[in-house]
Amino acid sequence: MFGHRHRWIARAFLVFTVAIGFLGWYGWFFWAMLMVLVGLDHPPTLDAVTHLDPRRRVAGWLTLLLFVATFIPVPITPLEGGVGPKPDELIPAAIWLRR
Repeated sequence: MFGHRHRWIARAFLVFTVAIGFLGWYGWFFWAMLMVLVGLDHPPTLDAVTHLDPRRRVAGWLTLLLFVATFIPVPITPLEGGVGPKPDELIPAAIWLRR
């Protein structure tokens, strides 16, 4: 989909991952370290000359769009201070018996 530009995209995403690690969730540093350990370069394809057909290109762009639409910089984490219902309030039977 991106051809030889994948090298720059991978490195930009590594910088982005480290940057959001400083701005929010520290778990991004783990993912950045994992990217460095695994490697940023894609292995060569079996057929580097043939381009993707239109159907696969659309599927690739839709997958990228889905990633961008669902990305959250800070994953779901529990709030401190116990905001929300108590655990016994989450059990419908306990609520019913209290009435």
